[in-house]
Amino acid sequence: MNRIFQIFIIVILVALLAIIRSFSVEIFYDPLILFFEQDYLNNSLPDYDLIKLSFNIIYRYSLNSIVSLAIIYILFKNKDLVYFSFWVFIIGFFVFIIPFYFFIENYQKENYLLLFYIRRFLIQPILLLLLLPAFYYHKITGN
Repeated sequence: MNRIFQIFIIVILVALLAIIRSFSVEIFYDPLILFFEQDYLNNSLPDYDLIKLSFNIIYRYSLNSIVSLAIIYILFKNKDLVYFSFWVFIIGFFVFIIPFYFFIENYQKENYLLLFYIRRFLIQPILLLLLLPAFYYHKITGN
């Protein structure tokens, strides 16, 4: 794959991540978006359908993970890194979804930041932002 085409594909994949983020209100069910945009310190959690919310978080996490794995593959062309990343995404999902359920079901106003940041890890491609510099460093040091 020539360099120009590789950059073009990376730009498309990053744009796809941006589209997922930009149209999240229209695409995904997430009543917490408005909650965290408004006066969340003085309000209680909005009514939500936990099953529908769970499905949409899983769906969004999966979309972000698939696009992230494609970016990693295009950048590094190393199936071992993609395999490792796949397991990081799977383990990361369980590491974050369990406390997310705990904090949303046992919501207390003083724990709003925990809920906010755990949810952020689930709905944004933050693991990609952590893995890319690590893989790049690994590549340039030859370890």
